[in-house]
Amino acid sequence: MNTMFRKQTDEEQKARKTIMEVAYLSAFILIVLVMLIQPSPRTVDAPSHAPYIAEVVIGMAGLVSFIFSRRGIPIVGAYLAPFSMWLMTVTFISISGTKSSAALGFVSSMLIASVTAGLRGVNIFAALSIASVLGLHIAQLNGLLVAEPVFDNITPISISAHITGSALILSFLIRTFDKNLHRALDNEKLLLESNQELRLLQVSLEQRVVDRTRDLQIASDVSRQITQILSLEELLPRLVKKTKSGFNLYFASVFLYDHEARRLVLEAGTGSAGSQMKADGLAFAIDAVPSLIVQAGRERQAVIAEDTSQSDAYLAIPHLPDTRSEAAIPMIIQGELIGVLDLHSNEVGRFTGADLQILTTLAEQIAVAIENARLYQEQVNVAEQLRTVDKMKSQFLSSMSHELRTPLNAIINFTEIVAMGLVGPVTDEQKELLDNSLVSSTHLLHLINDVLDISKIQAGMLALFVEQDIDLYQEIKTVIEMVFPMFQGKTIELIQELEDNLPLITGDKRRIRQILLNLLSNAIKFTDEGSVTLCASSQEDKIMFAVIDTGTGIPPEALSVIFEPFVQTIDGIKLEQGTGLGLPISRSIVQAHGGELWVESQPGKGSTFYFSLPIAGKK
Repeated sequence: MNTMFRKQTDEEQKARKTIMEVAYLSAFILIVLVMLIQPSPRTVDAPSHAPYIAEVVIGMAGLVSFIFSRRGIPIVGAYLAPFSMWLMTVTFISISGTKSSAALGFVSSMLIASVTAGLRGVNIFAALSIASVLGLHIAQLNGLLVAEPVFDNITPISISAHITGSALILSFLIRTFDKNLHRALDNEKLLLESNQELRLLQVSLEQRVVDRTRDLQIASDVSRQITQILSLEELLPRLVKKTKSGFNLYFASVFLYDHEARRLVLEAGTGSAGSQMKADGLAFAIDAVPSLIVQAGRERQAVIAEDTSQSDAYLAIPHLPDTRSEAAIPMIIQGELIGVLDLHSNEVGRFTGADLQILTTLAEQIAVAIENARLYQEQVNVAEQLRTVDKMKSQFLSSMSHELRTPLNAIINFTEIVAMGLVGPVTDEQKELLDNSLVSSTHLLHLINDVLDISKIQAGMLALFVEQDIDLYQEIKTVIEMVFPMFQGKTIELIQELEDNLPLITGDKRRIRQILLNLLSNAIKFTDEGSVTLCASSQEDKIMFAVIDTGTGIPPEALSVIFEPFVQTIDGIKLEQGTGLGLPISRSIVQAHGGELWVESQPGKGSTFYFSLPIAGKK
């Protein structure tokens, strides 16, 4: 379009110059006729120094115009040119010695020709002017003019010389301006071309920004799905679908590497083609058929086929007939091959270096997602196995506890009958042995009961036999009677601080006795002197209990673990009594009632165990 416009402009300029030349020639002939017809002009002597000053000024103006034009500032010459032309007009009139309108029109016509018609106009008009002056002079010498003589012998030569000088100056100025004009036009053309290139570059950059923004959005969506989905069966189809739609691809799939079989197995693919290929069990041996997928997995590097028809590594798949370019990117974590991300396009040269970079990052993210899903699934499997083992353990302990308690209760009962002499007389030594056997059997029964209780608690099967109107005074009296034998051989005092008129409560009275028995037994066990105090008081809708001892106390580092099953303090291990189940069982029973149990203790100053029970039972 620019070339056509330039061509039309040159043709119009050429036609305009031709018309102007014809007009100037006609004007010249008209001026000559006027000069021949009108009376002789009256000459006036011009000052002798005026022509030389004018010529110097004209030359300086031309030099300044040339210098500024060469410096790339043609505007100065544009202002000096009219001034130079005016000086030339004055000089010509002064030298010719005439002030007639014909002479003024003659010179003005030459100046107009130089300005409008350019270099050709100057040359043609100068030649015609000199020829006309010489012709008039010859005509005058031969008596062909009827008017008085217009020229003397010197005047034609002087006029011709000044016309030639003026023509040369005008030609020089026109050539300089024309050269600068073409240079400016060339610069403008270069500027336009540069602007066009910049515009194209801007469009390209904008497109690249759009593409990178799209890529980052896809990567962000993938990262979000990685953190939200931990099932491979759900994660991989979403990832390949998002990749295909986000990058506007023909097909996207993920192959996972089977280390044992050394095969890349299709795990997820887009569309019906992907479903069909997965149903067919599509897989590639890592050391077998040549294909981009196998090559990427074997070499641990991304592989691209810009034109599948020209690629030896491309393996055609019947379900994907429109594939024209393919990219296979390995998914690697810590040097271990996880699989291959395989992408297809129906355009030749679809995958560029910039695309490869973002696709490699995407493959790394998918590899992380796959590894996280695998680890999560392994943890789920391990947790399930642990739950199964724990359930089996609880069932075993419960079964064994029942199996052990039945014969143990029989042993205890038979031993008591024998010790009481109901089956015959016993000696003192035999009675002592039987009493020791009863103590050991009773202790073993308590251990079995504790194991059974903790198994129920861990299995979430602890059940309460809730009764209403439980008399705490009666339950406390029963517990005191049970622990009273433990005071024998110790110089400690049992103190009871029970509030008068304690309200009746709702709960499992057998479990409440178990809580008090465990806490009082521990207090007596770890106290050699001083006292053990049992407190009970009502506070709004609950009963507060406290078991206070003056024993060894509990170290600060042990306070956070004494409620864990099978955990004992150093002093408990030294005493070789118990299994560390009393406190965790007591806390679980209190919590089952809707209360709380906690401890305050200082080493060497004793311990205080607090627990609360709601009056109306757990809501």
